[in-house]
Amino acid sequence: MTRRPGWSPAQDGLQLGLDLAQAASARFEDPRPESSDARARVAAARDYRDGPIIATVSLCPLRVKNLLGVEIGGQLRMSARRATLTFAGTETKTCKPIDHSWPPILLPHLERYLAEVRPILLTSTAPVDPA
Repeated sequence: MTRRPGWSPAQDGLQLGLDLAQAASARFEDPRPESSDARARVAAARDYRDGPIIATVSLCPLRVKNLLGVEIGGQLRMSARRATLTFAGTETKTCKPIDHSWPPILLPHLERYLAEVRPILLTSTAPVDPA
């Protein structure tokens, strides 16, 4: 990826994540028969999930251990068009609590992930080539 003049790594990560989610969305909405193939659908769901994760981490830096430990309703809480990532001091390396508001620009992606994409990943039995 070529860095744009005046852009920070956070902006690059945000744009990369948004681009990945947008490309995956286009694959979800593709009416061609091959796009409804189970493997293609699961691959698009995986990419859609990963895009907002990349974008979120670029704006709210988290350790991998914390990111992998996020539980919906636990560390990730949603209420009235707002979401937060909250980690107790016992869950962090520094023993200090972390409380991030979910970036508003990414809220529609989180909502779509929870409503449409996550169920595809949870019910998938189709193996996906990670390449």
